[in-house]
Amino acid sequence: MEEDSRSVKLLVMCFVLFHSRIKYCEWLDRPFTTTDIIRIHENAFDFFGGVSEEMVYDQDHSILVSEDHGDLIYTH
Repeated sequence: MEEDSRSVKLLVMCFVLFHSRIKYCEWLDRPFTTTDIIRIHENAFDFFGGVSEEMVYDQDHSILVSEDHGDLIYTH
């Protein structure tokens, strides 16, 4: 490491296909924007060759604002 090297916080968004466990990930050195999330979804669908019939999201504040007894409240 050089003297002027700094640590960089990286954020990642990953998609994993359920049966095959094939993964697609993208990393950013800044918080994700809505545009980033849409672009990453499109890139993942291109990578996998289509859109999954069902998608399950981990609770992420970029997609979900809150959960109320199982009711999901999505961001705009």
